[in-house]
Order: sequence, then C-alpha cells, then structure tokens
Amino acid sequence: MADGTVQAITNALREDNLEGLLRMVAPGVQRVEEGSEFVYGGGSSTVYRVPSHERGDALALLESHRTPVVTAIDTDCDLSVCLDFYQHPPGDDPDGEWEPTALGDLVYAAKYRPGGRDARTAVPECGRRVVSYVDSHPVLRQLSGVAAVPGSGGTTSRLLGQTAKAVSEALDVPVVELRRNQTTKEQKNLTASDDPDANQRGTMSASVTGDPRLVVVVDDLMRHGSTIREASRALREVGALRTASVTLVKNRTGTRGYKFD
Repeated sequence: MADGTVQAITNALREDNLEGLLRMVAPGVQRVEEGSEFVYGGGSSTVYRVPSHERGDALALLESHRTPVVTAIDTDCDLSVCLDFYQHPPGDDPDGEWEPTALGDLVYAAKYRPGGRDARTAVPECGRRVVSYVDSHPVLRQLSGVAAVPGSGGTTSRLLGQTAKAVSEALDVPVVELRRNQTTKEQKNLTASDDPDANQRGTMSASVTGDPRLVVVVDDLMRHGSTIREASRALREVGALRTASVTLVKNRTGTRGYKFD
C-alpha cells in the first residue's frame, strides 16, 4: 500500500484493505464469485462469504466504518481510524473556501480556546465521541489499555488527557504512559522540505504494565500519520502485542495518497 493512503471506507475502499479489516473479526472470510452467499460486495465482481458464527462481528465492523469515519492505512497500527475530517470543501468544489465539520469545530474549541465556555463543553463531548465509537467497535472494544499522544513539547493536552481518562473509566482499562524523549517541531509547522516521519521518529517511549494485548492510542488531529506511527513503535517496543489508534479528525491537506473521489 502507498504510504499514507487514506480512504473513506464506503466511497473509496481498496479491496486489500477491506479484506484485512474483515479478517480482524472474521478469520474465516473467503473471497467468492459474484452471486454466491455474501455479507459485503467490495466491488463489481468481488464478494465475501463470512461463516455464520462470525457474521455479526463482520457486519458490526462494516457498520463502524461508514462515512464520515476515515480509515488511515500504513500507520503501523493494526487499525487506525479518524472520526471525521477537520474541514470539508463546500459542495463538490475542492478549490472553494473550506469549512470546519461539526467535530472539527469541537476540536478547535478544545485546542485553541482552552479557557472558554466552548472548550468546557467541547472537551467532554470529544471524550464521549471516542468512548462511544470504541465501545461499539468489534475490534477496538477489545482494548487492554489506552494512551494519549504527548504534544510536541512533551506535555499531554487537556483534551487528550481527558479523552484517555474517559476511555479508561468507561471501559475499565488502564491509561498507558506515552512520553516524549525530546521535543519536536509541530507537525502543522513543517514545510514541504521537511520529512514528517523523521520529525517524529525515535522521539517517544512508553511504559506498558499488565495486559499488553491491544493498546489504543488517542490523538486529536491526523495529518500524515507520522505521530501515530511513532506512538505505535514505542508501544510495541515495550511489549504491546497490537496497537490501534482513534483520532478525532483528519486533515485532508498533507495526506499522502488521498483522493476526493
């Protein structure tokens, strides 16, 4: 898969990604010819047969990935999802003035108006959105720990700290520590000549205690996927068997491989 490819599951899903997602909850899935018994048709000629005892989880997985949820590929996690885009172009014109999504508005208030009334509402609402999504997802709800991505300066934002705490308390799993070993440039300040992966590589470490089965990382905004890739590396280095990420919003710009269609 091309680095950083991002796809809206219901609109631009690649066959290999769909099959990989299905196998997370339905190891017995088989590609079959059109017209056979199937749960989901991934294209004009490919359909999938899922054993009856795995069908419920397979359908729940596909339901979880309906638009506006975006699946990010090649973040080195077993699964990475973003709950919406940060902004949308107006109508069908990608060159028009972009407008924030409803969730993008919440994230902006939580990040950039931390002392305002909007932020006091936005922070817990973002946490509720993440908890609800994780709890309804047949893969993510198997988590054994949750980690918040630390900021470029080393501190964890109130938004991500409170979101990780909400997941921890609601789903009864520990908060896993992710920390910075060194400061980095903010991803939003990188220029075209900067390498977003190099900016993050080797800058995090982690401490995983207890069950390392599946650690879910929470972040606020994904651009290139580089921050999540580094978080996954740090967690696997200390024993996490699987990693996944849930990011509140995805920035369309700076996304390698994304196409509007």
